[in-house]
Amino acid sequence: MSGAVFIYLNILIFNKYRRCSKYREHIKYSVSDTKTKLSLIFAYPLSPLLIYASLYFLFSAPIKLWAYYTQGDYWYKEYILTDVQECGTDYEDGCTRLYFKDPKTNETHDFRWYDDKSTIMNNKNDYVYIVGEASLFGYIVRDLER
Repeated sequence: MSGAVFIYLNILIFNKYRRCSKYREHIKYSVSDTKTKLSLIFAYPLSPLLIYASLYFLFSAPIKLWAYYTQGDYWYKEYILTDVQECGTDYEDGCTRLYFKDPKTNETHDFRWYDDKSTIMNNKNDYVYIVGEASLFGYIVRDLER
């Protein structure tokens, strides 16, 4: 994207240079000094990096900071463990698919779990607290408390 912006700005400057004689005279007068020419020689190849840095700090850095300061919020909620099934051949051997029902809204949720399968089988139709962490893309389940 920074390369496209760099090319677009070069096209705009070149078109203005061809059309406007005052602008042409201003550029010739500005570049007549040796120090200015040297600074242009070194700054021109670095201008895509400058554009990239400005776009990064304008768009990406605020999102990363927001993500850094909002993730890690712990949460827990009580659900009813309704069903426990094998994941199938596509997943690892220790995988178990757990089905939960929210007692307040009667919504059904499911996810894969890879820990203590035998204990979970014994808690079918019991209340279970799901403990996790709020992330940008939903909730990450860290533990099941019985």
